[in-house]
Amino acid sequence: MLRYIIVGVLAVGLLVTSVGWYRVASAGSDQHFDSCRFDGQTLVLSYTYGANERISPSVDTRGGDVVASFHVQAGTGSTPDIGLTGEARFAIFGEPTTVRYPDGEELDCSPNSSGTQ
Repeated sequence: MLRYIIVGVLAVGLLVTSVGWYRVASAGSDQHFDSCRFDGQTLVLSYTYGANERISPSVDTRGGDVVASFHVQAGTGSTPDIGLTGEARFAIFGEPTTVRYPDGEELDCSPNSSGTQ
């Protein structure tokens, strides 16, 4: 009887661990933008990504600063190792402001910048 309980507990533990590993592996990650600049009142964020990836550039303008994020989630299967480029443009009303990542790191969006510091 004790043997069946131990096997059951180990099986449940293995299942929970497997589900956790799967969720972490498929969650994606936040990446940095290649460059950041203002074109008048438009924030222009440039980025590089790979084939077979879902990308989500976004901004949050609810606070005093603009918070920019770039979420990347890889697809499944074999994929050629190539780099693709993209650009996201967001209208920012008011004076140019500080742009930062969700972790607080500030992006350099000055006219002569090449991205993050």
